Amino acid sequence: MNAAIIQNPWPTYVVLLLSCFITMEASAFQAPAIPSIARHFEVSAGLSAMISLIYYLGVIVFSPISGRLADSFGRKRMLVIGLSVFAASEFLAALVTNFSMLLVARFVQGACVGCILPCVLSYAGYLFPPQKRGMPLGVLVFAMGLGATTGALIGGYLIDWLGWRSIYWVSGVLALVGLVVLQWRVPETPTSSDPYRLDWKGAVLLLIAVGAFLSFPTWIGRFGFVSWQALTALGVGLIGFAVLWLLEQKTEVPVLDIGILRQRNFIVPGLLYLLFLIVYGGTIYSLVFFVNDRPGGSASHGGMITMFTYGASMLAGLISGKLVDRFNERSVILGIVALMTCGLWLYTTLATDTPLWFVAFIATVLGFGQGMKGPAITKLAMSTLPPNRMSAGSGLFSMMRDFGTPLGVSIGLALYGATVEKGTEATVLDRMRELGVEDHLLPMASQALASKGAAIAVELQERLTALGTDFSTVLALSKVDGMAGALPEVGGMLFGVLFLAMVLALFLPKRGLALGEAKA
Repeated sequence: MNAAIIQNPWPTYVVLLLSCFITMEASAFQAPAIPSIARHFEVSAGLSAMISLIYYLGVIVFSPISGRLADSFGRKRMLVIGLSVFAASEFLAALVTNFSMLLVARFVQGACVGCILPCVLSYAGYLFPPQKRGMPLGVLVFAMGLGATTGALIGGYLIDWLGWRSIYWVSGVLALVGLVVLQWRVPETPTSSDPYRLDWKGAVLLLIAVGAFLSFPTWIGRFGFVSWQALTALGVGLIGFAVLWLLEQKTEVPVLDIGILRQRNFIVPGLLYLLFLIVYGGTIYSLVFFVNDRPGGSASHGGMITMFTYGASMLAGLISGKLVDRFNERSVILGIVALMTCGLWLYTTLATDTPLWFVAFIATVLGFGQGMKGPAITKLAMSTLPPNRMSAGSGLFSMMRDFGTPLGVSIGLALYGATVEKGTEATVLDRMRELGVEDHLLPMASQALASKGAAIAVELQERLTALGTDFSTVLALSKVDGMAGALPEVGGMLFGVLFLAMVLALFLPKRGLALGEAKA
């Protein structure tokens, strides 16, 4: 069965999109859930980023592997395996009793999504000719955005009403429904005659290198840039990727297809997608923490913000899909850079008393830019892929794309958490002085702050009581002040990333590849 035989590929493609919808909805559930999970297991904002990081570690490492396997054993087979194990891992996450078990379940979920999304993306290349892929890719962004939008809204209310475990039960049931529909409607694709042998050395090196890089911002947030933990993570990541690159050139069937990575019209869009997602992940996840923790905030507020973000992304995908079938992809992408710059500037102006509607507006601008980039960049990258390596290339592109979001989440939450803690500590001491607390009691205040108010010296507690207040009140008010400067600092760093994206966009071809230019 091939694209020429399929007269109307859309019914099959719509069923495939259900898999993307389910996985994106499950992913969107996480944004409003992370603050609640962090409180439940008593972990910091910086450490809670591991909930996303470990998930994306699985996605990134398994995307190129599953892409190779799909070319050899069939795309539908990989989708069935991915959805089946995904459902089981969601149920496991709902039953965990500690934070470590949750991270294990999240890694398995990520590995399964690494099997699902590249296969669906490669089906788009299989079902539609190059000159007509813009709209299908736009619809793919729409489906993913729809899943993320409904997931953000429903997830926030589920968490407020039934607790954070409910989101995993719902995701598991939806995955089983998707599995049934997939088996019923989607055909298998032709497989490659070349046997596939997993490059275990390459896979392990990829896991180590990606894990080290993703953990780097977290170590910076907890111990500082020059700490041995941060420098070790950076060194392991750099060395790991260098060794992996050398090893893959000598391997017959590598995890990373070096031939594809050497194509400028593939690698430049992939890197550009990565940079955009660093900006997106850093802003949105720190924004969710911000609206959740500020006075009057809640998980449903966080869900509402992510709903506006994903909703705008969903609609932008359809618009972009139509545009890139008619206009120059490079021009569209440069316009997206300008839009993201405006959204990021607005993000840095937020204060703890900013109305929720204005926060939602900023999230909408950022989400619209996020959705616009998908079809333009993806179409450009996929135009370089020959049919017999479509899944392998899709897996590599998914790996590069998915590396950006967790890196942005890690950087954003690490900077946000560190800035809030630093600002809170300074404000606590200032408030103590304003209240009339003597200087010799201030070190006790710092110790109480380090324990998050769990251990307060009796002498300090008695003095605060005499002044008509207590440490928890001072801490709560100080945290609000500490939050005020967090988003501008995160935004300042992300402006640098966006500038790199603008420079990289100038290296894109002025016109997309014409039909038949893809290199084997």
